[in-house]
Amino acid sequence: MKPIEKIGKHARVKAICDDKLCWLYIAPPWDNNYVHSYEVFFEPKHAKKTIRELRRLILEVYKELFQ
Repeated sequence: MKPIEKIGKHARVKAICDDKLCWLYIAPPWDNNYVHSYEVFFEPKHAKKTIRELRRLILEVYKELFQ
């Protein structure tokens, strides 16, 4: 499958999926080659649950850091 990439003001995300595995790369917006990226691997059938869990965990960490 062709990679899907979105670039925001504060982050860059790229996803690549095949039949068995999805790769999610999260990097700073200026990192064109994803050298400083964080990688997450998961099965496509668990994609929505994995993304939801990542979002929840990131928000929990943020709250502990900045409150």
